[in-house]
Amino acid sequence: PLGAPIDFAAGPELDSATEPGLVDAGRPPLHQFRGYSLDEARRPTFEYTFASIEVKDYFREVTDPATQQIYLRRSVTITAKDRSVPMRFRIASDQQIAANGENEFAVGKRLKVRVRSPQLARVTESSGEQQLNIFLEPKPGEEQNLEFEYYID
Repeated sequence: PLGAPIDFAAGPELDSATEPGLVDAGRPPLHQFRGYSLDEARRPTFEYTFASIEVKDYFREVTDPATQQIYLRRSVTITAKDRSVPMRFRIASDQQIAANGENEFAVGKRLKVRVRSPQLARVTESSGEQQLNIFLEPKPGEEQNLEFEYYID
C-alpha cells in the first residue's frame, strides 16, 4: 500500500537463539534464498532456508473495515526438516519498544506491531537497541506459523 515506508533492521530476522550470526553487509552464511512465487494479485512469497529450516515469508495489505486503517500483514511459515534448533524471529527493532496492550507494541515513534500468532513475543536488548522477538524450537516435520501486522500510527 502507498504510505510511509517501514524500515526493517539489517541482518537476518530468523536466526539462532543461542548463537546469532554477525550482522554486516554480507549474506548470512546459514541462509540460502530459494526464490519466490506470486499469488493472483502478484504479491510475492519469499522462500529461503536457515540451516535445515525451510521458511516461507508473505506480506499482504489488509484494510480494517471499521477504521479503514491499512495494515501490512506478514505470515511466516517455518518448517524444521531434520532437527530441532532454538531460534528467534525478530519482528522489529528500535531504540524503544513498548507494550501497547495485549500483543500490541509501539516500535519507535510511529510504527505499531500487532502479534496475531499464538507464540509469545518478547522485548529483548541487543547491542544497545531493543528487539521484538518470538522464540521457538520447532520439532522435525512440525510447521510453525507466525503472523503479525505492521502499521503506522
